[in-house]
Amino acid sequence: GVQRAREIMLSAREVGAEEALRLGIAMELVPPEDLQARARALAASFVNASPMAVSLIKRALAVPGAGLPELLDMEADAQALAAGTTEHKAAVQRFLAKEPTLFQWPAAHAPSATGGRQP
Repeated sequence: GVQRAREIMLSAREVGAEEALRLGIAMELVPPEDLQARARALAASFVNASPMAVSLIKRALAVPGAGLPELLDMEADAQALAAGTTEHKAAVQRFLAKEPTLFQWPAAHAPSATGGRQP
């Protein structure tokens, strides 16, 4: 939350990996020897993501302090824009054909001897 973020930023204290995971600052912990493979798996998971959807999400997250009415308006606009994309039309066709989606989240973990942890 804002209070914890303020405390960390104003104190400039270091936040360790375990605390970052607990606070939701880090998404997961990965052993150093698996880091590059995990980063590649995460990047690969976005290859088939809709550029329009990713752009709209980034735009929505860049509006600090927006209230519920503003966010609902943004979401309605985003849905209208995304529904017209070729990626959306292809996703609907895949759904109707009962085919798996091209975009998968979360990205699959590669097996590891030490194993990464997620919250």
